[in-house]
Amino acid sequence: MVAEFKQIVREMFGWKDPAIPPQKMRGYAAAQTGRLVSDFVSKQTSLESDWVRSLVIIRERARDLVKNDDYAKKAVLLFRANVIGSKGFKFQSNVRELALNEKGNWIWVSDAMANTKIEEALADWSKRNHCSISGMNTFRQIQDLAGQYWFRDGEAFIRGMKDPLAKYGFRLQMIEPEAIDETLNQVLPNGNVIKMGVEVDKWRRPVNYYIKKPTAQSELYGQLMYTREYDVIPAGEMIHVFDQEFVNQTRGISLLVQSMIRLHMLGRYEEAALINARVAANKVGWFMNPEGEIVGDIEPDAVEDDGTKIMSAEPGEFHDIGNKRFESFSPEYPTAQHEMFVKTILHATSAGVGVAYASLTNDLGDTSYSSARVGLLEERELWKLRQQVFVETFLEPVFERWLPMAILSGALKLPMSKLEKFTAPVWIGRRWAWVDPLKDITAMALARKIKIETLTQQLAEKGEDLIQTLQEFAEEEAEAQKWGLSTKIEDSKTPAEPGATDSSVEPADGGKPAKRDEGDELLNLTMRLIESGGDARATARREFARKALEVVKSNGNHED
Repeated sequence: MVAEFKQIVREMFGWKDPAIPPQKMRGYAAAQTGRLVSDFVSKQTSLESDWVRSLVIIRERARDLVKNDDYAKKAVLLFRANVIGSKGFKFQSNVRELALNEKGNWIWVSDAMANTKIEEALADWSKRNHCSISGMNTFRQIQDLAGQYWFRDGEAFIRGMKDPLAKYGFRLQMIEPEAIDETLNQVLPNGNVIKMGVEVDKWRRPVNYYIKKPTAQSELYGQLMYTREYDVIPAGEMIHVFDQEFVNQTRGISLLVQSMIRLHMLGRYEEAALINARVAANKVGWFMNPEGEIVGDIEPDAVEDDGTKIMSAEPGEFHDIGNKRFESFSPEYPTAQHEMFVKTILHATSAGVGVAYASLTNDLGDTSYSSARVGLLEERELWKLRQQVFVETFLEPVFERWLPMAILSGALKLPMSKLEKFTAPVWIGRRWAWVDPLKDITAMALARKIKIETLTQQLAEKGEDLIQTLQEFAEEEAEAQKWGLSTKIEDSKTPAEPGATDSSVEPADGGKPAKRDEGDELLNLTMRLIESGGDARATARREFARKALEVVKSNGNHED
């Protein structure tokens, strides 16, 4: 009754309810739903469930791209050259022991004898007749193959096999990723789970790998044909190289995955543009009557099953299908926008692959020294990251399996009781030089002088070892002295310190020799210090940067 009374009063006096203002949506814009985002995935799914459905397709498409696409092939070559390097990873043994110094204090010193034995033994094992179970690959080649599989397929499988007949009792076997059955998914009676051919326990720790046995056709003709029988390989023998992106990830995915569709479409687009340009260059045309009707019968070059006639275009070819009017056929594509469109696609592709655009495309047209340096710095940090992943997932597991077998076989004469002490590998990946090494060397010398960098740090950044470098210097000097020579450089002014004069530069006005640009050298050093990172010397770096800025401003050379 109350609601009816209110309605009667509203009608009598013409009252209206106050307008309710529209409520603004709260929350994240990315969580909105509607027509414009209907194709944006919003259903909650497990990342690994996507792996199960997509792993095989993505792997095969990645292999096809690397075989047929120029940019995908270049990306693989860049990965090989920068992550693995032309000589592979350099191994150094860093075994140390406690010893008394002259003051009677215990200090850590290098165990030179143990380090030499381990390094020489690993170098000998790295030869193809000791390292590979097939006898076809050196350790560097296996590193290179593992890197290619990791980048292209997303993962690499290497089996570390005990071999009593081998000199070091240990060999490596490369295994194709498709041999680990990604369709095998089940729960075992003991509670373990097999996910995509990898058995894991309740802690997600790998227990076994299920490898499909190849058929005779696979062995004879190289076809990817396997039986439904498995070789069960314990996790202690399998080395699985992949970059883990989430917690429960069992298998790896191609590093080309984000850029696959773009590269494929771009390849087809360029193929169509190339064919179109070739047809346009052929200058094809027809002679027709004024009404545009075909007169006479033209013999086709080919006829499809449904009767469609196909004619090819040859350079300077004109078909006489009439006798009055000439009709040319000259496609205008590709247009002036073609280059910009291709660049746009390749910029996105280079971002997805993780390399600089200039490196992927060899296009240096719009690149300055500063922009190239910034791009290369970021790219090289990514190479270092992938180098570290490769060290942790492949090189260190190989060494941990090789060392005890080498000692037990008797090929490495070291006591087994000190195995933990001898397990001290250092793997050094490829490093890169700049195009202006003089300024870098000058900055390195100054950094050592003011004690904010050590020679050990600088050599490590170049992929070298301090002890080995000093040993080589000593050996060179000793060998030179046998011949009455010396390897010492008399000119101690090179590289010159900031503020020193350079007698090699002739003054323009015939006066005093020109002074080196102190501001440039200090700026260069400041950039190197900032790039090096770390917190141990942060205060010293900040103080040096402040002083460097004062010097630069006083010179007036770099006001910005």
